Amino acid sequence: MIDLNLAVNQTLKATLLEHCSGCHVELNATPNQLLNSHDGWLVMEDGKTKIEQAVFSNTRPMPPTGSLSHDQKTSLVEILKQAMTD
Repeated sequence: MIDLNLAVNQTLKATLLEHCSGCHVELNATPNQLLNSHDGWLVMEDGKTKIEQAVFSNTRPMPPTGSLSHDQKTSLVEILKQAMTD
């Protein structure tokens, strides 16, 4: 299981809670469960994580409001990738 250490990584926590927890309420209580489940956001498909595919999707971007800037999306993906290699 990948531990994103949200207690320490406040930037990631704030981004996930602000932009994702409206639909993904699990982020409020059990973020690692959502991220690490068998169909979770950190599962690799075609060389990219599901979250990476979702936030950069042109047809169905996450969050649906499209409120993440390109820099926020890139930072989010990089933080997740770093956590996966730690």
